[in-house]
Amino acid sequence: MSDVALGEYAFAERRRRMRAFEGLAGRLVRGMTLGGIALFFLVSPMLLFNWGFSYEDVGGSVLEKVHPGSWVVLMALVMKAFASGRPLSLVNEFARPPALAMYLAAWAFLIVFTILRKAPFTPLIDTFMLPAMLFVLAGGMADDEKKRAALLIHLLLNINALLGLYEYLSGYRLTPYVAGTLLIEADWRSTALLGHPLANAMMTGSYILTVGIGGARDLPRLLRPAIIGLQFMGMIAFGGRSALVLTLLLLSFVGMWSFVKFLRGARTDLLQAGLILLVMPAVVTLLVAAINGGFFDQMIERFVNDNGSAKARVIMLKLFNYVSWEDLVFGPDQALITSLQHTEGIEYGIESFWVAFILINGLAMSFIFFPALGAFSLLLVTRTGARTSILLIYFYLLASTSVSMSAKTCAFGMFVIMILTMLRPEAAPRRIGSRA
Repeated sequence: MSDVALGEYAFAERRRRMRAFEGLAGRLVRGMTLGGIALFFLVSPMLLFNWGFSYEDVGGSVLEKVHPGSWVVLMALVMKAFASGRPLSLVNEFARPPALAMYLAAWAFLIVFTILRKAPFTPLIDTFMLPAMLFVLAGGMADDEKKRAALLIHLLLNINALLGLYEYLSGYRLTPYVAGTLLIEADWRSTALLGHPLANAMMTGSYILTVGIGGARDLPRLLRPAIIGLQFMGMIAFGGRSALVLTLLLLSFVGMWSFVKFLRGARTDLLQAGLILLVMPAVVTLLVAAINGGFFDQMIERFVNDNGSAKARVIMLKLFNYVSWEDLVFGPDQALITSLQHTEGIEYGIESFWVAFILINGLAMSFIFFPALGAFSLLLVTRTGARTSILLIYFYLLASTSVSMSAKTCAFGMFVIMILTMLRPEAAPRRIGSRA
C-alpha cells in the first residue's frame, strides 16, 4: 500500500473514531441533561437535609452547597463543548445572545461583590447561574429531545400533585418539613417531591398556566383538562394562597381571551370543548362533595388566619428604617439584617425577593442586576413566544410575595427549562426532497 493510501486510511480512521466519540458524547449529554432535570424535580433541599447533606446549613464542603442537578447540568455542558472538538465554543454559546451576555456579566459582578463581602456565594449558582446553563443546554437540544424532557416534566409534576394529595389526606410526609435545621410538625401542608409547600405551589401554578396556554401539545388533548384539575387539587394540598389566587386570575384571563378569539372567528377544538361541557356536571358534583367533606377547610383557614404573613410583609419594610443611606446603596451589614429579622420575628426570611435582594446587596447592585434579569426574561419571551409573558408575570408577582429567589433555590432554573421545552416553537415541516 502506497504512502498516499496509508495516509488516506489513517485520516479516514481518525474521522471514524471522531464520529464514534461524538456520537457517544452526544448520547451522554442527552442522558445527563434528562438526568439533571429529573434531579431538580425529585431531590428537594429538604430531602438533601434528610440525607445528611449540608445544602442549606452552615458548614459542609462546596460540593454539598450546590444542588446535584446543577453539577450534572454543568458536566453536560462541558461534555457538549469537548464533543464539538472546540471547548471554547461553550464561551461563545453563553456570549452569543446579547441579553444572556448582559445577564451573565451582571451575575459575575454579583458573585465578585458577594465574595468580597465574605458572604456565602454558592446560593448564586443554583438561583441565578443555573437558569443560564439550562438556557444554553436547551438551545442545543433537537425538537425530539425537548419533547422527551417535556414529557419527563409532565410525568414528575403530576406524580408530585398525586403525592401531595396523598400526604394531605393521610398526614404522611415523604420528607420532613424543615426550615433551616428546625423540624416543623404542626404545619399541615404537603412537601411531596419539591420540598417546601410554597415551592410546590409556585411550580404547580407555573405548570397549570403553561398547560393552559398550550404547553401540553405532547399529551393527548382529552388529558389536558384532567391535568389542570389534578394540579388545582394539588395546590390546595400545598396551601399556597398567593399562588392559587394568581393562577386562578391569570388562567381566567387566558380563558376569556380564548373565548373572545372564538367569537371573532378563531378555530377551536370542538371535541375538547364538548368533553369539558359533558364532564362539568361531574366536576361540580365532586366539588360540592369535597366542600361538604371538609377538603378545603384548612386552605380556607389560611385565608382567614394567615399566621402573621401579612404582618411580616409590613415588618420587612420597617427594616429600611434601621439602615443608613450609604449602607443601603452599597449593601447593609448582613449581621445587622439577620439580627433585625430575629428581633422583629421574621427569622424565616424576608417575604419579597425584591426587598430581600436590596437589603442583601444594596441599591447599586440591584440597579445592575434587575435590568439584566429583565433582559434575560425578554430573551425567554423571544425564544418561546409572547404567551410566555403570562408565565413571567405570574412568576415575578409570586416572587414579590415570597422569599423565592432571595434564598438558595432551583425554582427559576426549573421554571426556565419547563417553558423552553413545553413552549418550544413548532418544528418546521420538512419538505419532500429537501436536504436535512
